[in-house]
Amino acid sequence: GKINRDRAFLINSFSENPDFLQIEVMNPTANIRSIKKQSETGRLLTTKLLYREVGQVHWEEAYTLIEVENEGETSVSPEQLDFVSYGVEDGYGYISNLQWSIKEYVPQ
Repeated sequence: GKINRDRAFLINSFSENPDFLQIEVMNPTANIRSIKKQSETGRLLTTKLLYREVGQVHWEEAYTLIEVENEGETSVSPEQLDFVSYGVEDGYGYISNLQWSIKEYVPQ
């Protein structure tokens, strides 16, 4: 697709929720086993989102905000965006329920 060809994407800061970017990944081996099954067998440990700004050499791990419940209270905690831990894979191998918290990366 376009991101594979251009190796880039734009973030629409005028979107409905400019603080988050919906991320979707596809498991190319979904017909054999889900990523949860692969993680249970030890074949797959993590599936993380890496990014880098144009002109940068080093890749960074993406973080998102995850709701954490502790002693009956809910708080929000920054966590690495890991599709194995937090993703829900559909029957076709797509995981599209995660959002990348990009607020600090988008200029105001």
